[in-house]
Parts: sequence; structure tokens; C-alpha cells
Amino acid sequence: MPFIAPLCLVLAIGLSWPRFLIIFRPATQPVAATAPSTMIASVVNISSVGFAVADNGPLIGMLIIVLGLALAYLLDVRGCTFTTALSCIGLAIYLQLASTAAF
Repeated sequence: MPFIAPLCLVLAIGLSWPRFLIIFRPATQPVAATAPSTMIASVVNISSVGFAVADNGPLIGMLIIVLGLALAYLLDVRGCTFTTALSCIGLAIYLQLASTAAF
């Protein structure tokens, strides 16, 4: 079952990506860019990308990131709060699995 932890990272990246992109769009309202759910999605996305590369190496890490971006493209959600919560859960599960695998 070593594929569950990277799958959680794929979910965390894919579900937080649309809300994370809000920051970089020029037409975004300042209220949406500074919303708490946008900040949380940004933290989850950046952390998941960092864990993907740091824990799995650059090649597997890039594969995890690309799969996460493909998931974001396929789901085509517009950054609702529910997907941000699911991405947080995905990252939390990954952190739990990664901490138990270290021992």
C-alpha cells in the first residue's frame, strides 16, 4: 500500500489548485484573493508540492504534481470551500502516513 501516501498528495494538489490560482489572475477581486479559504488552499498546495518533491525525489515528485494538475483540470471545480477542506484532509492523511512510515 505504498501508493496511498502519494495519492493523498495528488488529491491535495488537485483540489487546492483552482483556489490557489485565484491569487495570480488579474481579474480577481481583492476580497477573493485575501479570503481565508484562498490562503488555506495556497498553504496546502505549496506544502503538497514541497512534500511531493522532498519525500519522493524529483522524478516521482514531478509525476505527482502533474497528476495533481491533471486532476484539477478534469474536475474543473472553481475553488469552492468544500474542495479546499478535502485538500486539507488529503494533506493531513499524507502527513499521518508519512510520519508512521518514518518509524
